[in-house]
Amino acid sequence: MADLETVVGAQPLAEWEFAGQLRHSQAAILDAVDVVSGSPLHIVAPPGSGKTLVGLLLAMRAGAPALVLSPTTTIRGQWAKTARQLAARTWGEDEPQVPLAEVSEDPRAIGDLTALTYQMLGTIDSSSPFDQLAERAWVAELVEGGRSIPDAESWLEHLAQANPKAHRQGIRRRAGRLRKEVVREDPSRLEEALHPNARELIERLVERGVTTLILDECHHLLDYWAIVVHCLAGRIRERGVEPVIVGLTATLPSEEDQEAYENYTGLLGDVDYEVPTPAVVKEGNLAPYRDAVWFVTPEDDELEFLSAQQSRFEALVKGILETPEGVEFLAQKLCGQRFLNLKSTERDRRLAEAFKLDFAFTEAAAAVLAEVSPGHLLLRTLGHDAPRGATMEQRIRVLARYALEHMLPDPAREQLWKDTRGLLSDLGYHLTDRGIRRGRDPVDQVLATSRSKDLAVGEILRLEMSREVREEIRAVVILDFAVHGHGVGSGRGRAGALRCFDSVVEDPTLHAFRPVLMTAQHLRIAARDAAILVPKLREKLNAEVAVSAEHNGVLTLETPGTGTSALVEAVSQMIAEGVVRLLVGTRGLLGEGWDCPAINTLIDLSTSSTSAATQQLRGRSLRIDPGWPAKVAHNWTVTCLPKARSSIEGASDVARMRRKQSKSWGITVTEPASVVRGLGHTLTVAQIGQLEQILDKVATARDVRWLNSETERTLPSRQHTRDRWGIGEPYLGQERRQLVARAETAGVLRSPPTLDVLLLMLLGGAGGIFVEALRVALRASQGDAWVTLIIAALGIALFTYLARDSIRSLFQGLRSFALPGSAYQGAALALARTLHRRGDSRAFGRANIVVAQVMATPRVVAHHLVEVKGGNIAEQQAILGGLREIFGPIRTPRFLLEVGQSQLKWPTALTWFAGLITRLLTRRSRFVNVPRGVARRREDAMVFAEEWRRSVGPCVLHEINSSDQLSLLTRARRSNGPALDRSVVRDVWA
Repeated sequence: MADLETVVGAQPLAEWEFAGQLRHSQAAILDAVDVVSGSPLHIVAPPGSGKTLVGLLLAMRAGAPALVLSPTTTIRGQWAKTARQLAARTWGEDEPQVPLAEVSEDPRAIGDLTALTYQMLGTIDSSSPFDQLAERAWVAELVEGGRSIPDAESWLEHLAQANPKAHRQGIRRRAGRLRKEVVREDPSRLEEALHPNARELIERLVERGVTTLILDECHHLLDYWAIVVHCLAGRIRERGVEPVIVGLTATLPSEEDQEAYENYTGLLGDVDYEVPTPAVVKEGNLAPYRDAVWFVTPEDDELEFLSAQQSRFEALVKGILETPEGVEFLAQKLCGQRFLNLKSTERDRRLAEAFKLDFAFTEAAAAVLAEVSPGHLLLRTLGHDAPRGATMEQRIRVLARYALEHMLPDPAREQLWKDTRGLLSDLGYHLTDRGIRRGRDPVDQVLATSRSKDLAVGEILRLEMSREVREEIRAVVILDFAVHGHGVGSGRGRAGALRCFDSVVEDPTLHAFRPVLMTAQHLRIAARDAAILVPKLREKLNAEVAVSAEHNGVLTLETPGTGTSALVEAVSQMIAEGVVRLLVGTRGLLGEGWDCPAINTLIDLSTSSTSAATQQLRGRSLRIDPGWPAKVAHNWTVTCLPKARSSIEGASDVARMRRKQSKSWGITVTEPASVVRGLGHTLTVAQIGQLEQILDKVATARDVRWLNSETERTLPSRQHTRDRWGIGEPYLGQERRQLVARAETAGVLRSPPTLDVLLLMLLGGAGGIFVEALRVALRASQGDAWVTLIIAALGIALFTYLARDSIRSLFQGLRSFALPGSAYQGAALALARTLHRRGDSRAFGRANIVVAQVMATPRVVAHHLVEVKGGNIAEQQAILGGLREIFGPIRTPRFLLEVGQSQLKWPTALTWFAGLITRLLTRRSRFVNVPRGVARRREDAMVFAEEWRRSVGPCVLHEINSSDQLSLLTRARRSNGPALDRSVVRDVWA
């Protein structure tokens, strides 16, 4: 055993040298972070940005022997190759020969730097007690289901012999769950379950003096692997040394599994530095790109299935809730049983109380009531929102509540309860005596796996071929699995890469692409391409390629003795050479770690919309292509939605598309060149508006063909996209927030002040009469003209002073009326000043709030862009997020602002009369929310109202703290019309 002090003090990596040129983004990382033992480094940078070199240079700073862990052998090899260049001090050579003692990929021979996979470190012993525990747990489950212990054990033994695969899957699934439970309770016990080889590997690493741990693609460290790395770090600490831990990833993992996410953050902490993708593109180290969406509708047989499901459900809802008992149930939930005998103010109060107690259900009940009883009295009380139509989700929510309260307790309705449960189960919902929960949604499954998505591959590539880079196109189609889905609603077979490839082969316009299918288990080509592709593949692999019999124009190839990585590399080379121009594959094989720079067109048919999956997929197309230096990548997302005028509901695939685009940066489509996250870099303003109308079932909505024709019309040339990215131009590298607000949202404020306007008119008229009377009197007495003018000026000044508040309100209100953008500016300014007075932000002036218009047509404003110049991200988010709340739908706020009204300071007969005339002749009151961040304290809400009067116009602050005030909520919802909640706060990079 080596001397501890000698091992710990060794600094072999400090002697390595880097003789190349760092990219700007790489230098920025190294300048911003430092290596400190015991303080992990957490760095986020996009695929292709040079994380490997950055990690190795950080390890060289630490100097000590290092271990690099990565998720695949391909990535492991890339680390070893780069490390050998640094160790040999010959940067730029392909792969210099370096002694194994310096750089190793062999777990039996630990080097100065050792590159391994996570799997090597965390191999579980095949005789692990977890397998035995899993078998016992399985037996217990069977006993709980009604079997005896001997019978359960016998059945399990029979399953292991008759269907070993199913038995292994069942054991593996339960063992994984048990392993998670055990290591979470006591992580130190995990080492006991590791394979002896893994335990020996940890011991060799510690004995070799490894104290630097580089964790590549560290977003994988959510559960088991995170705990294994914790174990290794703990063993290093036992030697009296704090390890240096460097985590590198292209994207942060999802927080959905909170426990797993805590394992991740407990190991790596918060992000120390993030390199946004646009920075690497601007530097010329990633290809510029554009994201686009292609829309499809389900095939006819799929639509028939969806329509049948919808019809069955609608018949059930109407059969139950259109009855007098059903309508009475809805009315009672909204307003109580005696609503017909209630005064309008009492109905308003009860409705508001129902919304406050359970907003989601009350909203659903109101929408369903509008469907089953359109002429109901309560709908007039509810106002504009009720008749908009109920969504499927709302119908299910109401039906489930009715079933629990009226079916389950009644033995005579047992069969109706069972029928309702069965139909809801068909729709992906599980109704129990505890309520309703969502399961697998067949509508979503049909939309996600529709065969129309397979056909969209040809439509997209035909569009690409009509552009200026026809011959340069190298495309990849990514799906989740080779075969998956349910086959529901389609007679075309189960979805997946195999079905998609059959569709590609059948498309005559794609013959020139010579497509290849490659998954972990399948390699297929079109029979017509065998004479070219088979010999080429044999040449690349230097191995035999067996060809199966033809089936539907497709040949299956087999490459015995050839590993998957070698096959992937061979096909990638054929793509680079243009022999193959279209590859169909799965996310598991062609996602993370696959490096094929020639790919410039990505067609995403996968359903995963997590940040990690989205970023990794986009990274496949962004590598710089030596064969096409001016490469520009196109990333397509195919999205399925029902036809515009169909009664079928289905927004799930659109929601998935929104999530994908929200994770990606891109150049805006129709606005001035800005780099943003969200739909703004994918769809035009008109497309976004029409998409919303399709989902809302608006009768005048355009169809999918129009959405795609708009994409064809506005899709710029790749050269134009490259020019808009401004590669090589200087940039700030800063993120800021921006509110995208629909133009009609400002209509909430587009009513000029009422009481103040009329009062000003009355005072002005009275003043004018008084001055004119004085002038006439002076003329009659033959007074001097200068005296007349002085008296008139004094009279005007007096009346101006008395009406100063009214004049200011008039100016503010008319400004908001004439210039809707000023309403956003004033509201944001009022909120900013409130936060400043509370001590939560710096001072902002009107010049700091910038509002710009984006035009849908030369004369029509599509939306406004609101930005806060200056301040940090948190301050911008507080102001813009609060502004979004102000103009959002009125739900259950603590405070409301009634805008366009004011409480007069002169309670006289004149002002009473003015107020009466105003209420009779002017528009109704309008209401806005007081943001939650301000509404926590009454004092803050009062300050906000004061600043609103100063920046926007007159208003009255209402606190919803009594039963009388509850009726105001109903009036507010009724007076404001449809909820305008489509504004979003998005990220902008510059």
